Parts: sequence; structure tokens; C-alpha cells
Amino acid sequence: MRILVDADACKCVDDIIEVAKEWKVEAFFFHNCSKLMQFEEHKLLHECIVDNSKDSADFAIVNKAKKNDIIVTNDAGLMAMGLAKRARIINNNGLYITKDNINQFLTNRYIGHRDMRHSGRNKHQNHRGKNNYIPHTKRNFKTALHHLIRRINKEIFEEKQIKQAKAI
Repeated sequence: MRILVDADACKCVDDIIEVAKEWKVEAFFFHNCSKLMQFEEHKLLHECIVDNSKDSADFAIVNKAKKNDIIVTNDAGLMAMGLAKRARIINNNGLYITKDNINQFLTNRYIGHRDMRHSGRNKHQNHRGKNNYIPHTKRNFKTALHHLIRRINKEIFEEKQIKQAKAI
């Protein structure tokens, strides 16, 4: 299990770093070369810089993702691709994205893109920025990430138990 972060627009990088260290889980922060990230050097923390082309961070994350990795993103397209790789998806608000609710996120993405085209705005004109990451959202995200790691660890342990029982 690893944490793969779509860091270009992620408002919870500090929380992810804290949780990754606490659980001793590797965290990879994917961002394009125009974003500067600064965090302490640590053997569990990895910065992955991609080019500035559209969705390059998303494709880099999907290429690295595998079963039981955790992908942190608000991008519905990346959510869907991550689910196809059997990764676990959580957004910046601490919501789990599953095969049961991904269509809601994809529909919202479609409606948002359609409305932007009709209004003449671009996606950066409504960008709310890091200051909108309010305390209760921060608490929800951290709690949800802790819970998700705990659940994955339990599932991995149970899978090993079943394999050992079959081997006997």
C-alpha cells in the first residue's frame, strides 16, 4: 500500500505527510514542473515531477497505481482510472470514491465542463485556493485517511490468513 497524491491542486499535503509518517506508508506527490513543493526530506516521501501537458500527473499516477494503493484526488477522470486499477480513492474532503458512487462524480464533472463552455469561463477563474481548506474538512480528511489505511491493512492481513490456511 502506498499513497499517490494528485498534488497540483491538493489542499491536504501536510495532512498526508503526517498520516504517511504515522503509518509508515510511502507517499508519492505528483505535480507538474510549474508547481513548487517544499517538504522535508524523508525516506517515505517522494516528489514526482511531470511535464506541464494536460493530465500528465493523472497518467503518471495511474501508471504507478496498483491494488490497495490510495489515490488522493478531486479529479473525477483520475478517480475512474484509479478504480479500474483496483486502487482506493479518497478526495480532499475525505469522501471515499467507489464503483457505487463514481458515476455521480463523473456526471458532476460533465455538467461543470458543459457549464464552463457555455459561460465562457475557464476552470482557473473559479479556483478557490488553499485558504478554503477549512478546519472541519481537514479533520474529516485525516480521519477518513486513517480509517482507510486501517481498513486496507486489515484486508491485507485477512488475505494473507486465507492464503496460509489454503496452503495447509
